[in-house]
Parts: sequence; structure tokens; C-alpha cells
Amino acid sequence: MSVDIRHSNPGWLKRLLNRYSGDSVIAVGFPMGSDGASMQYPNGESVLDVAARNEFGIGVPERSFLRTGGLEFVDNSQPLFKKAIKRVNEGGDLESELDKIGLKAVAAIQQKIVDVKEPANADSTVARKKSENPLVDTDLMKQSVTYEVR
Repeated sequence: MSVDIRHSNPGWLKRLLNRYSGDSVIAVGFPMGSDGASMQYPNGESVLDVAARNEFGIGVPERSFLRTGGLEFVDNSQPLFKKAIKRVNEGGDLESELDKIGLKAVAAIQQKIVDVKEPANADSTVARKKSENPLVDTDLMKQSVTYEVR
């Protein structure tokens, strides 16, 4: 008795590994050099500066939206990554899948900006902004959140 082994897809493992090669990172928020990082309010103040002050509580109460929103996204994104890996394994484009994940991460950070309620604005700030939401005034910061695949 003889056994005949034929490879119907020789080199498949090498091709699969090549699809995942590289050190791609999805930078979400206000990546340096991005449009989001260069946006300014009408008074000339940088959106990046306002975001950093709020994120780390510099001169204002800390209202973390990048760190907390990012961690929440990572905690809940396993199904997205599983789908992306499946699509790439089936021949899909890795960059395209990373772009999809980046867009979802941006949406999560933008939602976190809207959801942050504490610490509340001072009464004088609420009167000036006509809003109680601490991180939403003109919506420019929320609209400036972006991503890039590096």
C-alpha cells in the first residue's frame, strides 16, 4: 500500500504569515501630524491642548476620555479582531481590516466624549456654554478625533 500526499495549496502558511508581518499599530485620538492634531478653535486655542488638559486634569478637573474610552474599546473589541483575522485569513486585506477597527475606535472615543458627565462643569461654565456636558461645547474636539495605521 502506498500513500500519495499532494499539497493543494503549497506555501499557504508562509503567505498567511506574510499577511500579518509588520508592526502595524492603530493610533487613535489626535495622532501627531493628523488633521485632528492641528485643529484649532476660533480663538486660536489648539484642540490638542484642550484635549490634553481635560484628559490629564491640567488646570481643569480631570475628565479622561482617551485613556478610559480606549481601554473600554480594547476590552470590548475582541469580536472585531476575530472577524478581521478571519477576513484576512480568507484573503482579505490587512490594511482594510485595520482601517475598519480604527473607525470603530474613533466612534468609541467620540461616544466617550459625549458620555463623560463627571466632574460636572461649574455653574459659570454651564451658563457660558449653555450645556452641562463637560467635554462638548462646539463639538470640534469630538469631530477632531481620528486614527491612523502606522
